[in-house]
Amino acid sequence: MRLKYFEEIANQEFSTDCPYNNAEDRTIDTAFRFTSSDPSNNNNYLPNFITDQPSRINTIDDSKKCSLFALSMFSSLDKAVKRLNSLPENIITKKGFTHISVAKITKGMGLSTTPEKSGHFDFFEFEGTDIAGVFQIAFERE
Repeated sequence: MRLKYFEEIANQEFSTDCPYNNAEDRTIDTAFRFTSSDPSNNNNYLPNFITDQPSRINTIDDSKKCSLFALSMFSSLDKAVKRLNSLPENIITKKGFTHISVAKITKGMGLSTTPEKSGHFDFFEFEGTDIAGVFQIAFERE
């Protein structure tokens, strides 16, 4: 299946594979993502290469550049809450992160990397995936 942002990834120069070679099409029973109060809003599912300054992509080393084309997700609610609470307030406000939403990611939706110790993993959507349609609120930030 073709990645949603295949063309944008293909137009970049990487010294490593992108998506990373540990990214697989797999089922993840509980994936957590920072969202606004409306998890069905597609703006919650834009990768950083769209939402951040485009010039930033050229200032990041290749080991992290590929992640800009993925959606950041977490393997547990506790780890997602810990990361959200560690973000600077200006980033939380800019991105509209008021909630953490949860979904089951099934095979055929995209490629996921193996979660890091922090619980973070990258999710590269396939074309035609309605990622916004599967997330539900799991946590509201105070």
